[in-house]
Amino acid sequence: MSAEEHKSYIENWHNDRLERLQARQGWLSLAGMEWIEEGKNTFGTASSNDVIFPQGSMPEMAGHLILENGSVRIYPDDGVEFTIGDTKVERGIEIFGPEIEALVLTIGQTDWTIIQRSELIGVRIYDKESPYLTEFTGLERFPVDLDWRIKGEFVPNDEPTFISVVNVLGQLNQLETPGTVFFKVDDETYSIDVLPGTDSFFLIIGDESNKSATYGGGRYLYIDLPDRRGNVVLDFNKLYTPPCSMNPYSTCNLPPVQNRLALFIEAGEKRYRIPEAVSGTIQTSF
Repeated sequence: MSAEEHKSYIENWHNDRLERLQARQGWLSLAGMEWIEEGKNTFGTASSNDVIFPQGSMPEMAGHLILENGSVRIYPDDGVEFTIGDTKVERGIEIFGPEIEALVLTIGQTDWTIIQRSELIGVRIYDKESPYLTEFTGLERFPVDLDWRIKGEFVPNDEPTFISVVNVLGQLNQLETPGTVFFKVDDETYSIDVLPGTDSFFLIIGDESNKSATYGGGRYLYIDLPDRRGNVVLDFNKLYTPPCSMNPYSTCNLPPVQNRLALFIEAGEKRYRIPEAVSGTIQTSF
């Protein structure tokens, strides 16, 4: 594509990203994440609860959750009403479990759901009045540059292969990789182990820019699946910053050692400028 076509394509992609970030259940709407324990966990806005919701989002004492054998059931207190879509939540229903996808519950302007990260199970809270959303002013980027849209080659693994990936909680996970992407910059060859996405590959990348210009915890990139000859395109203009740089309630994976490139990638999103109102709550280096 021409430079003009490429710039228009990237601008459209960026605008879509901004829209997703600011959606009702976008990363910037996160207002809390509380890990729960086996057994009974009380919830509401009072500080005495096991799970504390934002002030004004629900009663001080709103009910309790029961975590048992990986399943979570909800027991709202009398007079406290949650909905799932247009359906009123019944007392004692399962909202998360090994056999069901986590349900999203709503009360007023607040949505919440159950998430699992390895052995941890918790409550993720979204609120349209989250300061991470209301204080958001945009993302800084390097100028769009067609030279950073680079052809590469995908080499699949001959047998199941797993890589070690640690997240911001310090949890180490073994994730299966279908193979490795190879590409060249200035006649130097670099490689990135990929992870499977939905009709795409997901890349967790570290590079020299993380030391100063971009997020210290690396950046992410999705690429289209290879053609039948193994050809891929890596458009580094679409490198984006993990949500952990914008909100403390997300659990991002960090680049594995082999994906930390001795290369300064002058493309994609720059380090997020944290609004003063929420500064000090977000980890910026690792």
